Amino acid sequence: MAKVKKISINAFESVVKENFENTVTKEWFGIPVTITKTISFEEVVNFVAEVADNCFLSDGRYIPEAMQALIDCGVVRHYTNINLPANLSSAYELVMRSGIIDFIMPEINSNQYSDIIIAIRDKIEYACDSNTAEFKHAMEKMTISMNEIQDATKDLFDKVSPEDIQKIIGVYGDDRSIEEKVVGEYLKQKNPELKIVGEE
Repeated sequence: MAKVKKISINAFESVVKENFENTVTKEWFGIPVTITKTISFEEVVNFVAEVADNCFLSDGRYIPEAMQALIDCGVVRHYTNINLPANLSSAYELVMRSGIIDFIMPEINSNQYSDIIIAIRDKIEYACDSNTAEFKHAMEKMTISMNEIQDATKDLFDKVSPEDIQKIIGVYGDDRSIEEKVVGEYLKQKNPELKIVGEE
């Protein structure tokens, strides 16, 4: 079997650069808009992260209605030379009112755009699953802690007699500091003959 000859990187790159122009400039209401047909891998990663990360509020709640708005604004930001406001609401209003998406979409790489949408959905699904698992783990830890506290408290009071409780209540009957009262009561238990300053 004949050995298949590999095409060099330089040859492949040369064909792509000579035959596949990656930008196009079109007039839009008298404004020259430059559209990048295929954005870089770094741009794709940033695009996906911007959409997926901003579909969640600070408390972890998922806002599905924000996804398409973020995608449309991302198309304008990453595929064109148009600047948009940082505020999503303002940016979304401009994009929707202008219809600029219909102007841009025919020029961009549809395969890449589809990959971006899939990646966004996968990233959001992963984040939702992670949030659910994290919440479940936190609840399990809280349940274990509550059970441990309950067990410890039960053991503590099992060893306390009614007489001990009465003594503790008596310790806090006057207006001395809690520290003084507790230390004083301890010393009295050790040495009944000891006279505590401040006591009758």
